[in-house]
Formats: sequence, structure tokens, C-alpha cells
Amino acid sequence: MMQSVSGEGPTLSEALQSAAEQLGADSLEELSWSFVREHFRQGAWSVLVEAGLRTAEEIEALKKGREAADGAAEWMRETLRLFGTEAKVKSRMVGENVQVAVLSSDASLLIGREGRNIQAFQLLLRRFVERNFGEREVRLDVESPDRVETRDRGRDRDEDRGRGRGRGDRDGGRGD
Repeated sequence: MMQSVSGEGPTLSEALQSAAEQLGADSLEELSWSFVREHFRQGAWSVLVEAGLRTAEEIEALKKGREAADGAAEWMRETLRLFGTEAKVKSRMVGENVQVAVLSSDASLLIGREGRNIQAFQLLLRRFVERNFGEREVRLDVESPDRVETRDRGRDRDEDRGRGRGRGDRDGGRGD
């Protein structure tokens, strides 16, 4: 059975660091952790996590996943450069899946009519990942800076109106 410890701190980073020190871990990557939600429900002003050490196999799988995500992002950057398109490209692993996000002012060109271009990019990206990093699901998201800015401004307006405060405020704040 894996040794488990509690780590607490004013931030998530500090709580994880506390757990890592207790376990003798060299990096946070070695930790498998989860929030202790009950800690928040009791009104605590700190973060509490339960953590244990990952196995060598789990750490190796994480490294391979990160390599796949980094490789997919680099492939996408190079492909867009060859197309003469400037874009910000980020990638991450979501579970076992690679997710690549592209932010470009040429988003409509990248998406194409009825999404045909993005489907083609996604197919090519998936084939690249499979050939170089093994079979994984790949998701490609394309956004334009204008749309992101508009969406963020909409969120600000909703927050000003008191929306987004949780499920308990369904009556619109009327206090009925």
C-alpha cells in the first residue's frame, strides 16, 4: 500500500510542496494527490491535499504524455508557419489525450468552410502523434483573439450582474 500524507498551505503550490517534503520527493511530478474538499467546507483558509508517491511506471507515462503533447504543439507550429500563418500554440495532456489549442487571427481560414480545414489538420496531427508517440486521442481547438476577447468581456458583464455565483443563487438574488 502506498504511503499517504497530508500537505497544507495557503496555496495549492505550498500544500503540494509540504507533501513532497514529507514524502522525500524530488519534484511535484512524483506526487499523486487530491484535494481534501471537506477541509474547505469547514471554512478553512488554507489548502489541504492528500498525497502519495507515484510509481516509476506512472512517472514514465506522464513523461511520455508530455513528450506527445510537446511534439504535437511543435508539429502544429511548424505546419502553421509553412502555411504562412502566425499563431500561439499550446498543448497539454488531459488524461491520456493530447489537446492542442491554437490562437490565431486567421482562425476562420484554419477552420475552413463547414470545419473541413480543421478536420484535415486534426487528422494529420493525430497521424503524426500516433506515428511518433503511440496511439492517443488528439483534440485540436482553434480560436481567434477577437472571439476570446468578446467571450471574456461577456463573462465580465455576467459577473457584474451577479451571475456565476454558484447553484444556490438560482432565484436571481430576489430572496423569494
